[in-house]
Amino acid sequence: MSSSIYYTAWQMSQDIGLMMRVAASAQQESEASQTPIGDPEAWARDRRWDWGTQIDWVQAVQAAMETGITAWGSNPNVVTDQHILSYVQAAMAP
Repeated sequence: MSSSIYYTAWQMSQDIGLMMRVAASAQQESEASQTPIGDPEAWARDRRWDWGTQIDWVQAVQAAMETGITAWGSNPNVVTDQHILSYVQAAMAP
C-alpha cells in the first residue's frame, strides 16, 4: 500500500543521506560554475522542502518503499544522481 505523498515528502526532507547527496551536488556545481556556496549542507537543508516535494523523487521513493528498500536516500538507483543534479542546477540558476 502506497503512503501519502505528503508523508513521503516529509520523510524525504528528513533523510540525512538524501540531504547530503544534494549538498555534495551543490558543492560540486558551485565549484564548476564558480558560484561559491559557503555551507552546502545548510544550502541543502534550507531547500529540503523544495527538493523533498519533487514529484518524480516522491514517486521513486514510494516505489522503493513498496519493494522493501529502506535506505532509499543513499541509494542512487532510487533518487538518481541525475535527479539531484537537475534540481541543483535549476536551483542555482540565476
